[in-house]
Order: sequence, then structure tokens, then C-alpha cells
Amino acid sequence: MLTTPRDRFLLTTLTGSIMMVAALATDAMLPAFPTMAEHFGIGDAAVQQVLTLFMFGYALPHLLLGSLADRFGRRPVLLAGLGVYGLGGALCLFAPNFGWLLVGRFVQGMGAAAGPILARAILRDLLHGAELGRYLSFAMVVFTAGPVFGPSIGTLILTIAGWREIFIFLALVGAALIFWVARGLPETLATLDPQALDPRAVVSNAWIVLRHPQSGAMVLLLSLVYGSLVAYLGSSPGIFIGFFGVSEITFALIFAIIAGLSFFSQAINAALLKRFPPARILEVVLSFHLGVTLLMLWQSYADRASVLSLTINLAAFFVCFSFILANATALAIDPHRARAGVASGLLGFLQILIGTLLGSLIGSFVAQGPTPLALGMSLIAAAILIVFFVTRRQFSLSAAVTVKG
Repeated sequence: MLTTPRDRFLLTTLTGSIMMVAALATDAMLPAFPTMAEHFGIGDAAVQQVLTLFMFGYALPHLLLGSLADRFGRRPVLLAGLGVYGLGGALCLFAPNFGWLLVGRFVQGMGAAAGPILARAILRDLLHGAELGRYLSFAMVVFTAGPVFGPSIGTLILTIAGWREIFIFLALVGAALIFWVARGLPETLATLDPQALDPRAVVSNAWIVLRHPQSGAMVLLLSLVYGSLVAYLGSSPGIFIGFFGVSEITFALIFAIIAGLSFFSQAINAALLKRFPPARILEVVLSFHLGVTLLMLWQSYADRASVLSLTINLAAFFVCFSFILANATALAIDPHRARAGVASGLLGFLQILIGTLLGSLIGSFVAQGPTPLALGMSLIAAAILIVFFVTRRQFSLSAAVTVKG
């Protein structure tokens, strides 16, 4: 499947696009939070449930989807997941009240989970080592289109139509991806695992992944950093629009600038992986990550935070997050080709579940401005650095990097 440059381009474009489904479904809604809160008569903190319920729905099927993909193959599970994503969007579109909207978002999240799980499993079916990290970075470049353009698209739709029409756009994206997968993605799993759905096998495979020193450490690290991401996503509309008073259009522009840096950071990461192993890159990035969050905390606590300073700080965080996500994911799933589906699913389940709980806790203090966000992100960054330095002896930081092509 990767015999020509065209094959490699199509692989990274498709896997990046199906990774993007969840990001687009969250980020396109962010500018509509104030409008939705007004429509349903709820507060800024309550409207964050639109994000939280999506994330919980997104987390729950991860273990099952990974095992299903190991049992029946990547294609059928991916197509089914995209179908459920469309069903959830329809429930949101026609929701008569806020409760039904949350039900729809939960269902939409369950369907969206198939995208990143299967994208990671497909890449692991075909690649390993530093090459896997490089292609994850390439796919993340495509994925970045979701957070970059999502808020702008949401703002545009909100301006010319309404918040419900955002779900029509998301449904069209889901339909296009179903067509693309059906026509352009061959099955990448070489051998189906007939025991993958046996509960004992599921538990056994999950335990093998978690007790692996390298994988277990990276799963915890990714779960923590995902908490910062969820906190940022949930808090940013309330901070920029509610606290600082910027318009929805300005917020969409700020969000696009912050997320757009991933285009460059992922390309740089792919180039660095030609010379350095993923763990070596993480060693540097995690220290910088802590410094960025501490600077943001100092500025917020000293009442020196502004729209500009917060944008710069969050942009630096997002660059760090991009490096951490690609390299830690590669380290987490690389040892488990025989169970790539369940490894990918377990990784996603824990990082989203733990990350959503942490991020929602931090986001609940959004009315107090940027200081709670900065404090929460700083504590998480410190915990991540401790996890890495405590466990780094369990895997090589200087192993030779072998890259094909």
C-alpha cells in the first residue's frame, strides 16, 4: 500500500481526515457556545456540557471498537462508526431541548471515536518505530485542519444561518468520509483475530498494553496532557468572549492562529524523527511545556494577562501538545502490532476519560478568568514531567532511528 509517493500521500491524507472528525465536531461548536447558552437559558459553565457529553461518548466505545477492529477488520468498523456519527448529528439537529441535544452529542461522540482509533491502528498495521512517528506527524498535519478551520466555519455558519446548521455541515463531512473510506481504503489488517472479542482476551490484551513499561507510561502521559487540551477547549470561549469581551469572529481567528501552528510543529517533528528517537524529542519538549504553563500562570496571577499574552501562551502550549501527541502515541502503540486495535482503543479510552474529567474540573472555574486554566495546566505539565523522568529508564532515549523512504 505504501509502494509509491502517491500511496503515502493518500494514506496520510485519509488517516488525518478521519482523525479530524472528532476535532471538527468539537471546535466548530465553540463559537456557538454563547448563542446556545442564550437560546436554552443556561450559563457559560453549563453550556460546556455540549463538549463534555461529546467527550464521554467519545471515550466509552474505545475498548470495544479496538477489539471489533481486530476481529472484523478496520474498514467495516470505521464505516459503522461514521454512520453512528451521522445519526448523532441528526439528533442534535432536531433536538427540541438542551437534554436531547446532549443525547445527540453523546451519540455523535460515540461514532466519532472510530476515526482516531482506526487511523492509529491502520498506521500501525503498516509502519513501526520512527517511521510510525513520522507518518503520525504527517497525518496530524491534515488533522490540524479541524481545529484551525472549525471555529471559523462555525462562526460563518452562525453568522449566515444558526447554530443548528453547524450540524448539517458536520453531517456532510461524515457522508464524504464514508464515501472516501468505502472507495479508497483497502483492509490493512493482515490477519483477523477470532478471539479479539472474548472478554478474557480483551482484558488480557489491555493488561499486556498497560503493564508494558513504555506503553503504560505513555498512556498516563497522554491522559494528563489531554486534560489540558479539554480544559483549553472548554474554557477558551468563556475566557476570550466572556471575560475579555472579544467577538465571535475574533475568537475564531485567535483559535485558528493557535491551532494553525500544528501545521509547522508536526512537519518539524517529522523532520526531527529522521535524526532523533521520539523519546529524545519528548525529553526536550516536556521541559519547555512546563515553562510555558508556568509563565501563563505568573501572568494570570499577577493580573498581567491580556488577549495577546494569553494567545501567545496558548499557542506555545499547542505546539508542545502537537509534539507530545505524535511522539508519545508512537511510543505507546509501537510495541503492539499484534494487538494494534485494542492498544489504540485503550490509549484513546484512558486519555479521553481521564483528560475529560480533569479538563471539565478546570473548566468549571471559567467564570473566574484565565487563572484557573493556567493553574490547572501548570499542575498537569509538572505531573507529566515527573511521569516521564521517573519512567524514562524503562525505554531507550538514544536508540538508533531507522527510517524507510
